[in-house]
Amino acid sequence: MDRNATLIACALIVAATWLVNLPTLDYDFVYDDQALILEREPVWEEGLSTALVTRHWGAARKVALVSLDLDRRTPLVARPFHITNLVLATLCALLVFALGRSLSLTVAGAAAAGILFTLHPIHTDAVVSIVGRAELLAAAGLLAALVLHIRDYPGGLGSRALAATAFALAMLSKESAACLPGLILLYDLVLARRRLARSLYTLAPYLAVLAAWAALALAQTGELAAIAAVDNPLAHTAAPWRMAMGAEILGRYLALTLAPIGLLPERSYATVDPGPALAVVAALAWLVALVLVWRQRERHPLPVFLLLWFPLAFGVTANVVFAIGTNMAERLAFLPSVGPCLLAGLALGHMYQHGGRSAALAALALVVAAACLVPTYRWRAAVWTANEHYHRRAVELSPDSAKGWYNLAMVHVRAKRERLALRSFTRAAEIMPDFDMAVWWRATLLISTNRSAEAETVYRDYLRLRPDDAGMGSHLVTLLAKEDRTAEALPFARRMVEAEPDDPKYTETLRLIERALAGTPPVSP
Repeated sequence: MDRNATLIACALIVAATWLVNLPTLDYDFVYDDQALILEREPVWEEGLSTALVTRHWGAARKVALVSLDLDRRTPLVARPFHITNLVLATLCALLVFALGRSLSLTVAGAAAAGILFTLHPIHTDAVVSIVGRAELLAAAGLLAALVLHIRDYPGGLGSRALAATAFALAMLSKESAACLPGLILLYDLVLARRRLARSLYTLAPYLAVLAAWAALALAQTGELAAIAAVDNPLAHTAAPWRMAMGAEILGRYLALTLAPIGLLPERSYATVDPGPALAVVAALAWLVALVLVWRQRERHPLPVFLLLWFPLAFGVTANVVFAIGTNMAERLAFLPSVGPCLLAGLALGHMYQHGGRSAALAALALVVAAACLVPTYRWRAAVWTANEHYHRRAVELSPDSAKGWYNLAMVHVRAKRERLALRSFTRAAEIMPDFDMAVWWRATLLISTNRSAEAETVYRDYLRLRPDDAGMGSHLVTLLAKEDRTAEALPFARRMVEAEPDDPKYTETLRLIERALAGTPPVSP
């Protein structure tokens, strides 16, 4: 009977996953898909050894890259990539069910958790976006390893090796999987009631995987790109403020997980802007809540484990321990949302087990939840239909996003719609006046349309905010020199050299301007 119920539960989870995502199989390559798939050569053309030691994406997401390349077809179309994402999303939902059963949830409760997880609209960026595959692979590897650990590694050494391998694949897909040792430690202390020494001994293979991953990440050639303020303004604040604001944003993630209202495809500067006072209150609230939950571990171990799952699974991506490449992105909630979904499954399964009216109410609650989640999921997923559609919807839904307007402007540039591009770059620069790339493109388009005076004003306004930006100063110097205004260009040329004294091209530009002012026949820099 239990086996039949398990098969029915798994069939329902698979059906729910595919039915809600079926329209997305015809979606195109969108946003980062273009750079990582259309504009990058596959690893077999680059060479496997070269690909292994070259930093392409994140710290060391080699498995995710290879999996993308395995979906390449001739001609290159998006459908195979979406099918693989959907298979992985199904696997993750089934692993949530398996995790629920490993934690002693009833079949009905674990099934409810898997269905809620697979229908949750906050997951669309991870499932529907092709490069969201990194989240799917990381979650699948982590969940598989955790299920094996909770089941005490059936099969002995072989299953331990399998768990370590799953964790290695997860780490080589997305850095967020690094929270697995913390989740295992939490399980051992709260649910298994193991001594700390034994738990640390069990963690040895996973810590070895982390060490090997770190060695690979450090051995790669190519620097990690600096975190731009437009992507994550928290990275440019002092650590205490970043941690407090990260705690406030963590509260937003939790609110969106519990009630997915107000989902957005774009949340960079300045769409999410937590005030200092609210951030401090949020940090204190999290601290108090965690202490209160932890104190209940003896009386209610499973709810405590599931409640603490959410913040612990965000340990790497919450901007609390260290800054990451984004201040907030809904795809990052994919793994953390497992905890709340299992907690809901625990409650529904408990109701269903009582039978009668309680069972009917539990079934009704799941049906109502699914009826609310499915249209929201479809609406949110439709943002990813096509590249230009995505960027238009991003600025419609997040009109205060400087990056959103910049990305839309780049779409217009590629389509040679200069007037629309200029309008979008202007809006991006209005939101973030020191957004260097938006300012440069705005000035460039103004010059190309014979509006040099306006371009000069754009450069000067920017340099009042960022006087040490030698690159932007160089553009203004070039503009003034072309108009034979070398005297006005001189102070900007000197500032360039002061900011970048070791750059020969800035030194040469200053020398040419000084020669021109001294009466030597001018040479345009």
